[in-house]
Amino acid sequence: MGNFTTASTRLAPHRHRAIHTPRRELRTTSPDDGVQLNRRTNLRGALIELDWLGVCSYENQASFLGLGKRLVLTELLRGADISAPVARDIEWAMQKRRGWMDEDHRNETLDD
Repeated sequence: MGNFTTASTRLAPHRHRAIHTPRRELRTTSPDDGVQLNRRTNLRGALIELDWLGVCSYENQASFLGLGKRLVLTELLRGADISAPVARDIEWAMQKRRGWMDEDHRNETLDD
């Protein structure tokens, strides 16, 4: 009868998975990568704090942080660089000291 392959085991040519390299792996590393990682982590922490305070939607959080639109906040969370002026604006809005966004706070304990 010849070679017989069931439909469930073969895929149409357009259904094969393309080999995809994420954008973050295409970039070369630089000294600023650590700062960007800290800024992004601290931004997520600030969003959790805002959520706890009742500022729940991305639209309201972006407005509260002085970012203007939800799209800007979404791009920052997806990997866009957080510039120093934007980091200072977020620190001011969250009543944090200058430079707080650039530091690693993962191992800090919560205040009583």
